[in-house]
Amino acid sequence: MLNKFQELLENFKNLNQEESPQENILEKGTKTLKQWLENYAVTLNNWGKVGEVNGTMMQFFHWYIPSDGSHWNH
Repeated sequence: MLNKFQELLENFKNLNQEESPQENILEKGTKTLKQWLENYAVTLNNWGKVGEVNGTMMQFFHWYIPSDGSHWNH
């Protein structure tokens, strides 16, 4: 099964294979993109908002801080 972006790529690849002499490639591409956006508008709008993982790790070392762990309270 294709993900939503692979689906869009496949749709664009197939534009030239369709028989539609009244439309040029730009018009067909515009229609394809608009339809894709309509299909996935809600999904794309919410993308990254739920369960986003940053993955950044912060480490800090310094010789002149107390060893009681109180530095992080500042």
